Formats: sequence, C-alpha cells, structure tokens
Amino acid sequence: MTMLDTLAMLIGFVTVMLVLSLVVSGITQAIQSWLKMRERNLIWGLSLLLDAFHTAQTASTFEGTPADKKKWVGNAKRVAKKVVAIERQPGDPGVIERLMSVGTPQVAAVSESELPRILKDAAISETIDLGKSLSDEMRVREQFTVAKNRMSDRFKYQIRILTFLLALGVAALFQISAPDLLTRLSTDPAYRNQLTHNAETIYAQTTELVRKIPTHEDVADQALTAVAEQFPEHADDIYQAAGVGFDRDSVVGELEHVLKELDNEKRDQIVIAYGREIDKLYNEQFEQAIGRIKATSAAAAQIDLRILPYGPEFYSDPINLTGLLITAILLSFGAPFWYDTLGMLIKIKKNIENPNKTNNKADSAPEKS
Repeated sequence: MTMLDTLAMLIGFVTVMLVLSLVVSGITQAIQSWLKMRERNLIWGLSLLLDAFHTAQTASTFEGTPADKKKWVGNAKRVAKKVVAIERQPGDPGVIERLMSVGTPQVAAVSESELPRILKDAAISETIDLGKSLSDEMRVREQFTVAKNRMSDRFKYQIRILTFLLALGVAALFQISAPDLLTRLSTDPAYRNQLTHNAETIYAQTTELVRKIPTHEDVADQALTAVAEQFPEHADDIYQAAGVGFDRDSVVGELEHVLKELDNEKRDQIVIAYGREIDKLYNEQFEQAIGRIKATSAAAAQIDLRILPYGPEFYSDPINLTGLLITAILLSFGAPFWYDTLGMLIKIKKNIENPNKTNNKADSAPEKS
C-alpha cells in the first residue's frame, strides 16, 4: 500500500467511528434525560447531606438499633425527594430549578446559601430534627462541598458506564469489529475509495451534529443577556460575568461570585433567574439528541452501515466479540474526538495530493520592495 492508500484507510476507519459515535452520543443524551439521571443523582447527594448532618448531631455515631438506622435512611431519602420535587415558584430564592423532563419543572440543584432553610422546611413533616445540625453555617458549607464533589464524580462515572454499554450495543447492532474493519479497508480498494470519497461530505454533514452538543458554557452568554433584560438595573454587574465553568454549578457560581456585593435577596433572585435560563436552553439537548439519531441515518447510508449484516452467527466467534469490545472502547472516545481526527486526516490528504498549492500561493504573492 502506498502512503495515500494508508491515509485513505485511516480516513475510512475514522469516518465509520464518527458516524457510530454520533449514534451513541444521541442515545446517551436521550436516555440521560428520559431517566432524569441528574435529578436522581441530586436525591442521592441530598441523602448524603442529611445523613452527614444527623451523624454530626449524634456525636459521629448513630444511637439506635439497625431498624432505627434503616428508618432514618428512608426518611432522609423522602426529604431529598421532597426537595427535588419542589416546583417552580416565581421569585422563590430558595431553589435553582432545572427542567429535567419535557414540560415538567423539576429541581436538579439547590442554592448553597439557602440549603439549610430548604432542608428544614422539607423535613417539617418527617421524623428528622435538623435544627441543631444545620445551625452551623460552616458545617453546612463543608458538607455541601463534599456532597457536591461526590455527586459530580458519581454522575461522571454513571455516564462513562452508560456510554460504554451503549457503544458496545451499537457496535454489536451494526456488527462492526474494529480489527475486521481495518482489514477490509486495507484489502478492499473499492470500499476504501467509497469511504474516502464520502468522507468530506460526511464531515460537512456532521459538523452541526457534533458542534450542537451543548454545554452550559455554550448557552451562558444567551442566558446572561436574558437575565440582564430581566434586571436592567443590575445589567452592568451581570455582564461582568464571563459565563465560564466546567459544569452547571460552576457557571452559575461564577455569576454568584461576581454579584457578591449585592444584598443576599437580590443576588439570589438574579442567580436563580440565570439558572432557569441556562436550564431552559441546555435541556433542548433532549430534542437535539433525537434529531441527531435521525440525521445520522443519512451519513450511515453513505458508508454502508447495516443492521446485523452478518447474521446471528457473527456472535458465535470469540474473535468477533473481542473486536466488538475494541470498537466499543474506541467509540467511547466521543464524537468530537473522531470529528477532529477526521478533519485533520482530510487536511493532511489534501496537502499530500497538492504539495505545491501552498508554494504556488507564496510565489504568486507580490514581492515587497
């Protein structure tokens, strides 16, 4: 094989990985929204907080029988669910809502400054006395930080596992074994040329699909503008925020830090309005995920991806199963990774095919006297 053939083989391989990873990404986001994974993770984190407060209240030990402990844990989960189930109340500074299901206002994050009051109010009808535990603001903030970090780590782990399982399922559905795919591309010039020919078209088609995967940073500027219109008297202060952060909490927290000089009530109102705008924009990813799955079918048709092309007997060969596992690992890298890699390979191919293009441009430039 020549260098161009090898490059064409890599382009074909990466093209297939890109299309499949888009399918995985779309299904992952759809399931994440459908199962309300963020909301469930918040319930788990609040249960941790309640248990930590209770443990502190009982001098680091639980004074009671195992049955009492079980009852306490159950009550803690009920209180956590009650907090999460609070619906939006206009002007309520106690909760930062997140729309985790279509058309249904749900809480997926709580304000650190208002956490003690929220938990106390939620526990009124429960057999949980949080008054003494929550009276120490520093203790609340310390436990809040610990729980938030654990929630973040837990959610990332869940998403990684879900992504890998879905990647394995997609690879099995289309019966794509990475080693076999490379072998076919190296020995079948017609198939290699077909993928190489369609690579640029697929790259252009998937640009919007990949780049439209939203992050909280992506929607922060639009959210800041909306909030500044709601609170014009504080617009100058609001626009001091850069709208940056690695997740939702850090993006919202940045604005809260910028507005630290405002009185608590007004700051909380602005921050909550900001959180609502971010949530409204960010949760459009559910519909985008469904659209991504549908749109990817057009790209799949161009690279001859079919469901169960080799039949059930494909799964009886251990070598094929190993190949599916390798494919799943590669798909777990994510669509942005394969998109960027494909773009780089296409650029290299063009430079090799047109080595004099850059030199010709330089030669045609007028000389400076």
